[in-house]
Amino acid sequence: SKRPDSAATQQPQLAAAGGSTVLPDSGSPASTVVVPKITTTTVSRGDSLWRLSQSSYGAGTRYAVIYKANKGQIRNPNLIYPGQILVLPSQ
Repeated sequence: SKRPDSAATQQPQLAAAGGSTVLPDSGSPASTVVVPKITTTTVSRGDSLWRLSQSSYGAGTRYAVIYKANKGQIRNPNLIYPGQILVLPSQ
């Protein structure tokens, strides 16, 4: 993922731990920006998209959901590597 240059923008970077995080929009004082909860997982040795899908969604057949959300860093859905941080979309 691309990191914004800290000198160019002054918006704080927050990790959503609970539900959604609401940040004030600097463009207008009355509007707000809602940041949805983002669930991630770090790939461990022996993991596969099928196993991650099975543990996250209860069905290994939903591995394509994880693949589509992480297309930028997964070239081949049969090959994921330890240390990769993958986004797990909400059900």
